[in-house]
Amino acid sequence: MAQGNSKLLFSAWEGLPNDDRRVLGEELARTGCEGQKFVCDAMKDFRGPAFLVYYGPAFLQKAGLLDPLGALRILAEILRKARTMWPLMSSWAGATVVIRIDLLKAETVQACSEPMPGEAWCLERVSERSCAVARANLRSPWMFDSSRCLLDFPGSEGASANRPDSPASVSVAARLQEEELRTGRAVGTDRSQAELDGGVDAILASLSPRISGGDALE
Repeated sequence: MAQGNSKLLFSAWEGLPNDDRRVLGEELARTGCEGQKFVCDAMKDFRGPAFLVYYGPAFLQKAGLLDPLGALRILAEILRKARTMWPLMSSWAGATVVIRIDLLKAETVQACSEPMPGEAWCLERVSERSCAVARANLRSPWMFDSSRCLLDFPGSEGASANRPDSPASVSVAARLQEEELRTGRAVGTDRSQAELDGGVDAILASLSPRISGGDALE
């Protein structure tokens, strides 16, 4: 998947948080074929579905060149949230779910980590076996739609991500509170900080236009 940036991404692997390494290691080891595993893989959990990230190579080639660690962390977050939408089941051992990241394929890590004011990234379930990354509108009335969950991308390694006032350094909960102050509309104010940080997918999930899955995949 890394192609031309493989050395950079291999070097960044050791810098990943343990949970991100676990998610990437487990999810990318699933082949979508029941009972199949890679020769060098010790994983014994053959439940499914497996995930196929369309445009994953394109994203890692561009974003991974500038910030390999950040690109891997974004990929881990996408896979992590996809697993909450498709929990592991023995009956899905031979199935594959397509995750389309069309909107991210030409973006940098910093651009992914700093959405426009009033927006955030989300993962939308498009069909029984596919989902897509999309932009969520913080002012949308469809905050509790179970077909979508919020993606909380980590900040870039760049200087802007280290500024205290950078959107990349602000938690999802803080962004929601900022949006409430800006618009005067409640966005989950009756929930604790821990609930916002840990279960925000159910609190905020909305899409601007719906994504159709009929175009060619690369």
